Amino acid sequence: MHSLVKTRETDKGKEYFEIVSSTLLDSSGEIIGGIEAVRDITGRMRLEESLEFSQEYLSKIIESVPETILLVDSAGKVLDINPAGVEMGEAGSPNEIIGRSLFSFVVPEHHDSIHSFVDTVFKGEKGTIECEIITFKGNRRIISASAMTFYDRRIDQVLGVAVVRDITEHRKMEDQLAQSQKMEAIGTFTSGVAHEFNNVLTSIIGYGELMQDEIGKNAMLKTYLNAISSSAERGVNLTKGLLAYCRKQSIHLKPLLLSSVFAEVRGLIEKIIGENIELNISLPDDIAVYADRSQIEQVLINLATNARDAMPDGGVIDINVDSIEIDSDSDIVDRGSYALITFSDTGQGMDKKTLQNIFEPFFTTKDVGKGTGLGLAMAYGIIKKHNGGISVNSEPGKGTTLKIYLPKVAIPSDATAVSKKEELKGGEETILIAEDDDRVRVLIKIMLEKYGYKVIECKDGESAVNRYLTNRDKISFCILDVVMPNKNGKQVHDEIVTLDPDMKVLFISGYSADIIDTEGLIKENLNFLYKPISPSELLKKVREMLDR
Repeated sequence: MHSLVKTRETDKGKEYFEIVSSTLLDSSGEIIGGIEAVRDITGRMRLEESLEFSQEYLSKIIESVPETILLVDSAGKVLDINPAGVEMGEAGSPNEIIGRSLFSFVVPEHHDSIHSFVDTVFKGEKGTIECEIITFKGNRRIISASAMTFYDRRIDQVLGVAVVRDITEHRKMEDQLAQSQKMEAIGTFTSGVAHEFNNVLTSIIGYGELMQDEIGKNAMLKTYLNAISSSAERGVNLTKGLLAYCRKQSIHLKPLLLSSVFAEVRGLIEKIIGENIELNISLPDDIAVYADRSQIEQVLINLATNARDAMPDGGVIDINVDSIEIDSDSDIVDRGSYALITFSDTGQGMDKKTLQNIFEPFFTTKDVGKGTGLGLAMAYGIIKKHNGGISVNSEPGKGTTLKIYLPKVAIPSDATAVSKKEELKGGEETILIAEDDDRVRVLIKIMLEKYGYKVIECKDGESAVNRYLTNRDKISFCILDVVMPNKNGKQVHDEIVTLDPDMKVLFISGYSADIIDTEGLIKENLNFLYKPISPSELLKKVREMLDR
């Protein structure tokens, strides 16, 4: 007996028929006839075709989806995996993964979570989890998985199927967004504090400098004043550094020889670290960068302070400067020529968890009251604002090494020029001051009058315009605070120069650069001084502008 399947086309599509043939034999085995039966098997064949199509369709989906699809048993053993899973696990083939336990891929600290996840799924509930895995190449990846179970009748067993997605890059983007939002919040807060703080510092620095000129040879009073000035200067650097980290502080970039920076800052670093720490500095004389001197000095001071605190029993700080070419893609800086400052200490070092947070503002491993957590945060912000990069390498008990990359430039032509202390010059011109902070306005008035100038003072923008209109023929110069009640400094400026296009105007402010820029001052390249302002700085600027 044998069978044959035949088909025919009808209005309803293809139909299937099974023809079964049997041969009739006599008692001697001779063929005496045959029987042929025809049976319609269209329904069965269409069901088989549909099943075959569904299996192939599902197989193609599993092979083509970018997410990992796993088949596991109740013990967590991998029974099957699709190509995306092999790629995510950085394996050579599916056979390297099939037969292994899920726990062999998950980082040890997440084993308990995986146990709970598998138990939940095999209780018949849909489960989800996020955890870290280690690939065959040793890379750590963050994954998100969801799973559910089904009954496999072939083997009479409940199996689990999981869809796994690599969310490492997604997490990075979320972290970057969170960092950006945090920085914006800190920046907004800092800008407001900096404004008031800079007014206070202007008064301290200004009156301190005026007193220096009056006390004569009294050594004790000079010592006291120097201590006040030093503390005020520390406040200035703290404010600038914090604003730099928030990228809201205007910086003044110019070609700068690093050897001259280290020559000036070395003495201060030695005082900071004390006698029980050895300081070694090695650098050539011909490396120049495009930088703000005061902010690069602040970075070095912050690093030295951190290194000192990491070596309470003494140690060694090595600072080396070299030139380096970055000619391939880097996570730290773009391609180009850089000055590389390597800052190493022999201190306590840090573990990996600490390293992940060291550039966070207010993060510190020091005891309460012994650190602000701003030193490395400031350094990071300053270097980034210089279009540079900073990296750190450290292990517990093996010290810390920071590498700072700053874009190189040609050596400035005035690199060897010796600066001389300028003699302050006064004048007899009449100057209009518009400043809403009483302490700052009175101080500026005293400074200018001490050097012969006549002063007209105003507390807001509206009175500044009115006083100008009534004294227009006398006034030769205007000093305007950027942000004032009634009318701001820019509005006062615009009204004055409409009447007198040649009027010389100097803007001052304690606000951060981004707020000042909204007034259009930076864009229009107008004359400007940031608070805190010292008497000598202000007098030089006024005389320079008047003499143009």
